[in-house]
Amino acid sequence: MHKLFYVAFLFFYSNIYSQNNVRIIVNDLSQPRAAKIFITGAFNSWNPGETKYALQKLDSNRWEIILKDIPKGTLSYKFTQGEWNTEEVSANGETLGNHQLEI
Repeated sequence: MHKLFYVAFLFFYSNIYSQNNVRIIVNDLSQPRAAKIFITGAFNSWNPGETKYALQKLDSNRWEIILKDIPKGTLSYKFTQGEWNTEEVSANGETLGNHQLEI
């Protein structure tokens, strides 16, 4: 399994129509750096490499995505490099559970 370690910083905002948007910024601490990072969750049927959910590279180790129209409730998600065998792991190479975010 490819060893990855990501730290996510989350920023939330809603527009005037009460739609919930979530901005996620990821610091890529993997060696070597990821070529692409994807987010997956119930919002895309847990598809680990859906192009629509590829994060955009901000600089050499920071990536971002804005998830739009996320319903209130618990948002569960993971990061991958496009496949389940490249899902996010800890610095020790251990598979992590789903991230949880209350919207």
